[in-house]
Amino acid sequence: MNYFEKNGDPYDFSILDLDGDFSLKLGVTGAPETFLIIDGKIVVHRIGEVNINVWNDKFEKYF
Repeated sequence: MNYFEKNGDPYDFSILDLDGDFSLKLGVTGAPETFLIIDGKIVVHRIGEVNINVWNDKFEKYF
């Protein structure tokens, strides 16, 4: 059983911001950037790749 089968897809919801307005409001400075939003609040903002170490350190506790 892989991670997604066991835990579900953490990327279940994504936002496509074609004109960049929403990205500017979030404070996006470059790619890649990852935001974890829970109940309308940004709980994690990561600039750079999300590898297994970053996932375990910053994101996993929310799932």
